[in-house]
Amino acid sequence: MVSFKNLLSKGVLSEKDVETIIERSSYAEDKTRLHRWLKLTYPHLSEDDQRYICKLKFKDFGRLSRRFLTEIEGADIETGEVYSIIDALWKTQNNLMELLSGRFTFRQEIESFSHEYYAEHPVTLEDRMNDMYVSNAVKRPVYRTLDIVKDVVKAFGEPKKIFVETTRGADPDQKGRRTKTRKQQILDLYSTCEEDVRALTAQIDAMGDYADNRLQSDKLFLYYMQLGKCMYTGRTIELEQLFSKAYDIDHIYPQAYVKDDSIINNKVLCLSEVNGKKQDVYPIDASIRNKMGGYWHFLKEKSFISEEKYKRLTRSTPFMPDEKMGFINRQLTETSHSVKAIAAILKEKYQNTEIIYSKARLVSEFRQIFDIPKSRLFNDLHHAVDAYLNIVTGNVYNMKFTKPWFDVTGKYSIKTETLFTRKQVCNGIVVWDGQQTLQKVKKIAVKNNAHFTKYAFFKRGGLFDQMPLPAAKGLIPLKKGLDTERYGGYNKASAMFYIPVRYETGKKTDICIMSVEMLYGDQFLSDTDFAVKYAKIRLKKIFGKQVERVEFPMGMRPWKVNTMLSLDGFRVCIAGISSGGKCLIAQPVMQFSAKGEWQYYLKKIEKFVEKCDKNPKYLYDESFDHVSKENNIALYDLYIEKYERSIYAKRINKPLQTLLSGRELFLSLDIKKQAKALLNIHMTFGRVAGGCDLKLIGGAPKAAATISFSANVSNWRKQYKDIRIIDQSSSGLWMKQSDNILSLL
Repeated sequence: MVSFKNLLSKGVLSEKDVETIIERSSYAEDKTRLHRWLKLTYPHLSEDDQRYICKLKFKDFGRLSRRFLTEIEGADIETGEVYSIIDALWKTQNNLMELLSGRFTFRQEIESFSHEYYAEHPVTLEDRMNDMYVSNAVKRPVYRTLDIVKDVVKAFGEPKKIFVETTRGADPDQKGRRTKTRKQQILDLYSTCEEDVRALTAQIDAMGDYADNRLQSDKLFLYYMQLGKCMYTGRTIELEQLFSKAYDIDHIYPQAYVKDDSIINNKVLCLSEVNGKKQDVYPIDASIRNKMGGYWHFLKEKSFISEEKYKRLTRSTPFMPDEKMGFINRQLTETSHSVKAIAAILKEKYQNTEIIYSKARLVSEFRQIFDIPKSRLFNDLHHAVDAYLNIVTGNVYNMKFTKPWFDVTGKYSIKTETLFTRKQVCNGIVVWDGQQTLQKVKKIAVKNNAHFTKYAFFKRGGLFDQMPLPAAKGLIPLKKGLDTERYGGYNKASAMFYIPVRYETGKKTDICIMSVEMLYGDQFLSDTDFAVKYAKIRLKKIFGKQVERVEFPMGMRPWKVNTMLSLDGFRVCIAGISSGGKCLIAQPVMQFSAKGEWQYYLKKIEKFVEKCDKNPKYLYDESFDHVSKENNIALYDLYIEKYERSIYAKRINKPLQTLLSGRELFLSLDIKKQAKALLNIHMTFGRVAGGCDLKLIGGAPKAAATISFSANVSNWRKQYKDIRIIDQSSSGLWMKQSDNILSLL
């Protein structure tokens, strides 16, 4: 509209005319045709005006419609004034996100309009996601999410609230992070510093090869980055007393208002007595700013502190209410398009349900502060714990900070430790009962009994391995009729599903779990005669013998990819089949379980191995790494016990003999190799289809942990007595099992 200001003010064009011209210009690539259209449609425009308009460049279309901006009205809850979005943007100091907050009724009006529109114009879920420009990569988790919610609603009714976990976002300490170690960063800065830093450099040199380990401590790192001085007084810090109660790490922006643990932008080292007097007050006291301003400027100029940290230290104005609200909204809002799409679909489907965003970073902080460990390697149930903790933390934040009773000008704290160790009463309702509720949450979080499900599906997509192979027999032709012995072809046709087939060759009768190739899957299920012919050809190819008779003992019920089997109680999912078709490949889904302290210890091992992989010269320090040979041996023996006496004794291809024979070799390994060996052993308890490397204890690199077993059911009787299919609903709330498959023999 700015480009048409003169034409509008003179009355040559109306606003409607301008919008029509902009729309036309946006998709008109040929300016000659646009010029011709202007002459026909607006003959009163002068030739100069027409040429001017043709020179204007407009492209693309915005996501904000005319209806959204001008026709939906909302009210300011405090004043009662009614605006359209565009009027509110013009007449108030609020941006679009603030207009869509709880202070105005725009969000409710938009949701109401959306419900009415899709009630009158129903569309499929696929079309709805296309309207939202949801990528194919996101569609599958959306479908699965909706299946699980539908399952839960069936069991418990429509929920009052649905919590949607959102990503943590970029770590401010990772953005633009240097690849140098902390030690090297400090020494490089010292080399350009005009101050006398010889004593500080000597201290670092005295640490020797352990310097990088020691400097992982934020206190010690800040000590050297502040040149050994308190940030608020300038006094010299006694290194020998650094880790005593005499010194604190302070957050410049108080944690009560801002969640920012960035050592680059928000942490400083200071005297504890000064930090105690400062409390949760911002800005920093003027007397400190006046005294230390010059020193802070020096540190900024020499790159010891960032520009942002300097601004925070020197700012003289307090937080405004809208800033405080912005800090809170960062914990409660989401910008990810895919997450917002899921939330929108859920809201349309469950109109009386409140959709609440819960930041993954809040859960991570809650875990750290209240000592709830998370190891992705330990088992898969950390996902369930995260979901539970998202509800716990998200509900308290939602009730305390987003409702009308919250007063941003009053005293409050968003600091996790403060918020969840005290009773929180909102509008007369106790939403958190301090330590009592905290202990209950921690007790639930360490349980190992969450439902674990695998999504069973028909495989779609590539019909075979996509890389053509050289000329050979038995390949799939590149094109119909092409001789594979001359032109080559494709190998290993993709399996769409599996099905039990009873077959007879000579005097032998058996049942084979046969894969059905994607190319023929749909026809196989719809045409029984074709299925019989296909099975005979397929089985002859697998076993190299003529098959005289076939039948389907479980009917035409397909076994989808990820069909779950119970092998005398040990559960696995069918993940694939060998290229020859004689062996099934499976993933164990039994969740590893042990006392809580082992999860803590495994997490320490993971971190230790990660450091060693990043730095081959990394020096082990037991007091720093918290990994010891004594505990390593105890964990190794625990793994042996699991394979001897627990449900894992039923595991296919269990590596028990490798563990028993390799124990002496394990004892002789150094601490780093022991740690790597333990991580690989632990992976044999998880969903590893390709196997794990057990060479360090004398095992094979993959075969020791490969999960595969014969596709012939008669071979199953050699190891198991009871094998059943386990059918689970999406959430695992409902389950049924088949008859014993061995009884079909």
